Amino acid sequence: MRLIRLLFGVIVLLGLAVLALVLFLPGERLARIAESQIEAQTGRGVTLSGGVSLSFFPVLGVETGAVEMDNASWSDRGAMMRAEALRVGVDLVALIGGTVRVTGIEVVRPSILLERDGSGRGNWEFDTASAEGDTGDGGASSLSAVAIDRLEITGADLRFVDAGVERFRQTGLDAALRWPGGAAAADLSLSGQRNGARLQLEAELARPKALLAGGQSGVTVTAELAGASASFTGDVSLAPELRGQLRVTAGDPDGVMTALGFAAMGMPGGITLTSDLGYAAEGRISVRELDGTVFGTRLTGEGDLFLEKTPRIAARLSAGVVDLDSFTGSGGDLSESSATMGWSKAPFDASALGLVDGVVHYAISGLKSDRLTIGATEGRLTLDQARATVTLATRDAFSGEVSGQIIANARKGFSTRLVLNGVGIDLQQALAVAGVTRLSGLAEIKMDVLASGNSVHQLMNSAAGTASIATGQGRISGVDLDKLFRGAVEGGTTVFDALSASFTIDRGIAENSDLLMDLPVILAKGSGEIGLGPRNINYLFVPQLKADGGAAIPVRIAGDWSNVTFRPDFDAAAKARLAEEEQKLRTEAERRIKEELGVTEEGQSVEDALRKKLEDELKRRLGLPVTE
Repeated sequence: MRLIRLLFGVIVLLGLAVLALVLFLPGERLARIAESQIEAQTGRGVTLSGGVSLSFFPVLGVETGAVEMDNASWSDRGAMMRAEALRVGVDLVALIGGTVRVTGIEVVRPSILLERDGSGRGNWEFDTASAEGDTGDGGASSLSAVAIDRLEITGADLRFVDAGVERFRQTGLDAALRWPGGAAAADLSLSGQRNGARLQLEAELARPKALLAGGQSGVTVTAELAGASASFTGDVSLAPELRGQLRVTAGDPDGVMTALGFAAMGMPGGITLTSDLGYAAEGRISVRELDGTVFGTRLTGEGDLFLEKTPRIAARLSAGVVDLDSFTGSGGDLSESSATMGWSKAPFDASALGLVDGVVHYAISGLKSDRLTIGATEGRLTLDQARATVTLATRDAFSGEVSGQIIANARKGFSTRLVLNGVGIDLQQALAVAGVTRLSGLAEIKMDVLASGNSVHQLMNSAAGTASIATGQGRISGVDLDKLFRGAVEGGTTVFDALSASFTIDRGIAENSDLLMDLPVILAKGSGEIGLGPRNINYLFVPQLKADGGAAIPVRIAGDWSNVTFRPDFDAAAKARLAEEEQKLRTEAERRIKEELGVTEEGQSVEDALRKKLEDELKRRLGLPVTE
C-alpha cells in the first residue's frame, strides 16, 4: 500500500511539473521561430495574424491565427498560400530540460497556388540565400537547435496555374513531409479523394538538402488512383527537371478517366506501360523506349508533350493487331439488340479530342473482329483544337487497298466525315460489317460522307454525301434472274459480269437511279433507296433480255437489312408494258398525222405542222399569198 501511495505521489508531482512548464510555454516565441524557419527554408515572407494560443491535443504546442506566405515577386495573383491556422508542436522531453525544440508544423486548411509564368518560371523555385542564417526572432534563438521533423497540411485546396490558365484543382488534400533535417532523407505522403476515387501518393527524396540548395536528389514516387498505379524512380531538381523510369498499370482506364473529371469512353480494361520519362524546365515531357500492352495490344514508341496553353504532342507509335471486339462487344456490332435492329442510341462524349493538339504518326499491324480483318495500316493523326484528322493507307482491307481520311470534329457538337477510296474490295467482306451478305464481288468504291450527332443512331440518320461502286464479275445470292424468266421465283444465285452505281445520300437515305448490271444474256437496271439510318431497302431491279424486244420482269428488293426479300413486281412489269404500248401507239399516231398533214421538214412537230396548215388555209380564204 505504501508503494502505491509513493508512485501516486510521484505521478502527481510530475504532472504538476509538466503543467507548470506548459503554463510558462513561450507561445509567441515558438510562433516566431516557426515563422522564421519557414522563411529560412523558402526565402518568402510569412505573416501570422491573430493571437497565439496553447494547444494540448493532438500535439503539445501553440496554435496561431491565419497565416499567409508571399508569392514569387513576378506573380500578381496574391499569396502563394493562405491558411486558417498554423499549429507548432514541441518536444516535451526537451521542454522539460529547458530547450525549445520544434518537432512539427501543421498548416490547417490552406489554399495553395502553384503557378508557372509564360517563361517557365515556377513560384515553387525558392530563393533561400537571402534568408540564410536569419532566425527571424531577433537572435533570441539559434536555428541550429531547431529541427522540424514533420510538416503537415490538412484539408488543402491546391491549384496549378500555367501561363494564366488553371490546369488542375484538388480540394480536401492531406499531405505530410517528414524530414529530420541535415543529410537525412525526406518522406512525403499525400492523400485525398478525386471525384469519389481514392488518391494516394508516397515519395522519398534521398537528398532534400541538396535539392533545396539547387542541386539534384534521387526520388522514388508511387501513386494510386481509382485502382491504377504508377511508379517512378530517378532524379529530380527544382529547375524543375526530372528523369527516370516510369511504370504504369491500370486495370480500369475508364475509372481513371472518371476520377480525373473526364467522361468514360468505353475503354476495355488493361494497360501496362514502361518508359524512360523526362521533364525539362521549358515545359516538355519526353517519353522514350515506350513499351507495354494497351487493351490487349502491344504498343511501342516515343513522343514529347509540350505543356503550352493547350498541351501539344509529337509522337511516333507502333501497335500490334487491335481487337475491335474488345471495344464494342462481340462482332464489333454498333447496333442495338437484334429485336430492334437499330443503330445504337447510347450517347458518347468526344470532348477528349480537345485535351491536346499535335501530330502522331502511327503504324498498326492490323484490325480484327469476328466480322472483319484489316491488315497493316499506317498514317497520321493530327489534332487541332478538338478536330482530329486521321489519314490512312492499308494494302489489305477486305482483300483490297483503302486510302483516305477520317475526320472527327468536336468543336461544336460532334461531326465526322469519311473520304475513302477502295480498290479490289471484297463486297461480301465489307458489307458483312453491316449485316449484308448477299452481294459479292471485287469492287472499286468511292465515298465522301458527312454525319453529325452524339450517337451512332444520330450519325447514321444524318449522313449526307456521295458514293459510287463499280465491279467486275460478282454474284447476288437469293435470286436467279435466269430462272425468273422461266417462272421460278425462289432461291438461286445470279452471276453478273459487271455492276456500277452511284448514290446521293441525304439524311441517312442513299438514293440511286443509274444501277447497271451486265449479265451474259440479260441487262439489268435499277433505282430506289437504301436506308443507311433506318437500315432498310426499297429498290426496283429491272432485268431484261438483251435480244431486241426481250421480256423484262422487274424485281422488287425490299425489307429490313436482316430480312431482305426478292419478289417479281408484276404490277411494275404491267405498268412498264403499258407505258411501252402507249409509246408505240403515240409514235404510230404521230406518223399517220404527219402523213395526213404532209409534214416533210426534219424535226417538225405535229403541232407546228397543224398550225402552219391552218395559217395557210386562212390566207387562201382571205386572198393572201401563201408561203410554200
